[in-house]
Amino acid sequence: MKKLYFSISEVANIIDEEAYTLRYWEKKFPVAKPKKSKAGRRVYTESNIATFQLIKKLIRNEKFTILGTQKILSEKLSNVLNNKLNTNNSDDAVIFTREEFAELIETLQLLILYMKSKK
Repeated sequence: MKKLYFSISEVANIIDEEAYTLRYWEKKFPVAKPKKSKAGRRVYTESNIATFQLIKKLIRNEKFTILGTQKILSEKLSNVLNNKLNTNNSDDAVIFTREEFAELIETLQLLILYMKSKK
């Protein structure tokens, strides 16, 4: 059975970073911010893990700054949305799977929070 949610310590082990680094990145990259359980604990999805792996690659391997990494993540989100809109056959509707739509809503909410924090 595939695991749906991971703890911060599990994610830290998976991507080989410290938990405090993940918490810092969550502040700098709202798109990586996990949901919280009813008890207030962070619960990470595979999507969060993939985002952290990309952040790690850009910062640690490619030597981008935090601002540079934020810009790249923003461009990636824009490209995903544009590709989805451009590959749709209908002029009236964009078709998403339930999972794609849920992830899109979550990402947009985090992007809005990030933009509000910059004001």
